[in-house]
Amino acid sequence: MRWPKAGSRPTILPSRAFKLRPGVKFHDGTPLTAADVVFSLKRAQAPSSQMKSLLSSVREVVAVDPLTVHIRTQGPDLVLPDNLTNLFIMSEAWTRAHQAEAPPGHGVKSRELRHASCERHRPVHACLA
Repeated sequence: MRWPKAGSRPTILPSRAFKLRPGVKFHDGTPLTAADVVFSLKRAQAPSSQMKSLLSSVREVVAVDPLTVHIRTQGPDLVLPDNLTNLFIMSEAWTRAHQAEAPPGHGVKSRELRHASCERHRPVHACLA
């Protein structure tokens, strides 16, 4: 990939391709796919997400095939790979089934959300009153 010279505007947004390792499964046995990665990164970009600053340069996330994700940024972002290590990839199916599409804090106070989550998923070691 070649970055544009300082002061010039790129005609194509810089992008990075990430290949997922085949055979990776979530805790429930469902396979990890590029769609899960796209879903998780878009979830992390939500206005209510406390992780959105890690993806501030990301303009588009696309699943090219079941094991390839392209991330397009607004310009060079040398720390993006490091920032990605601070995000969790969630199973889209599990997240939707448990109505957790929006990150905590979206219309609910954090304490109320922790309590509701704790009650629903007992035993949870990290339940806070």
